[in-house]
Amino acid sequence: MPYLTYEEVGIERCVELTEAVMSIGRAHDVAIRLTGDTKVSSHHCVVHNRGGSFSVEDTGSTNGTHVNGRRIRAREVPIRDGDTLRVGKTELRFCVAAPKPDERVSLFGRLARFFSGRH
Repeated sequence: MPYLTYEEVGIERCVELTEAVMSIGRAHDVAIRLTGDTKVSSHHCVVHNRGGSFSVEDTGSTNGTHVNGRRIRAREVPIRDGDTLRVGKTELRFCVAAPKPDERVSLFGRLARFFSGRH
């Protein structure tokens, strides 16, 4: 199942894109809520899943939505495996395949490595 990964308040998050339309923003009614980023609009953008083809659409946000560093306008822009979305100051990576177990390092695991001197 395709997913988005991002870091919020020092915690790595992974959200599967299970619905045909998934909204991103700070409002209570969005699918992916980015409360720690004040540059994100209440209803910032949406990710569309049209039969396994994914796209992102800005919904009139104040600070814009960027795909691989380029600002998009209200039209839908296709996204592919590895593409980076920037919503406010938050970067989200679009991934098609599930991460390998060694790529899914928890915050606890990273802290343990840091304090053991293995960073």
